[in-house]
Amino acid sequence: MVPHRDAPPAPSRGEGALFWGLVSLFFCVVPVVGDLVAVPAGIAAVVLGLRGFLRQDLVGSSWRFVLGAACGLLSLFVTFLMLAALATPG
Repeated sequence: MVPHRDAPPAPSRGEGALFWGLVSLFFCVVPVVGDLVAVPAGIAAVVLGLRGFLRQDLVGSSWRFVLGAACGLLSLFVTFLMLAALATPG
């Protein structure tokens, strides 16, 4: 009989927020196609980060919530700043 092994822990919302935050930061500087990826990824990072932080799912990864949400907000800011700069005539 095989001894029972604990399954590896499932990824938390903090890891999801951090992943999407880093993806959105990477794609916010890629022209044209990056805007289509950076905005949804940034929104996902902010939502996952805030939901995880507000639910106090603090299992040793609270910094991931904050960092993921911050990366998502930063990438959204940079993306909209670049879109506004390119959309102005002149």
